[in-house]
Amino acid sequence: MANPEFKPTQPMTQPDTLPAIAPPLPFDATVLFKALQYQLFVAIEQCHGLKPNECLWIEAMGDVTVPGRTQIEVKHYTDSLTDSHHNFWNTIKNWLSALIAAPTRPWYVLALECREALVEVLERMHIIPGEDGLPERVENYKTHYLKPIRQSLQQQYLDDLLGFMFSS
Repeated sequence: MANPEFKPTQPMTQPDTLPAIAPPLPFDATVLFKALQYQLFVAIEQCHGLKPNECLWIEAMGDVTVPGRTQIEVKHYTDSLTDSHHNFWNTIKNWLSALIAAPTRPWYVLALECREALVEVLERMHIIPGEDGLPERVENYKTHYLKPIRQSLQQQYLDDLLGFMFSS
């Protein structure tokens, strides 16, 4: 029995213009999708550093987590992530809610627990400014990890990898 010839799926090209079937929707998920792609690339990069018997979780215990070793909250922003940025405080709130149980105790006990938890979060937190954007991150990944793959098939490989991760 002869093996069928392998023919990779051709990447889709973006049309220059979209057909005028209906007016555009009042929202655009492109930014959200790019942020998710960025998060998945951070996860893929972290996979290369996994030790035997380690695993990586995406959106289960934070954005990207290697239990017992690291928890990464991924922010895909071009503006500065400072201590006054709303996303900084959303992340703090999420981490605190994971550390503090439901408020069934007196307020002064809860306030003390909240303070202790906040100190614990801030001691472990590290903000890395100036990270590469998605296009630069993709190109760096191709350069470092995809050399054995024919250059004309590298984007297809990444599309398939991301598709697998989205579906899992």
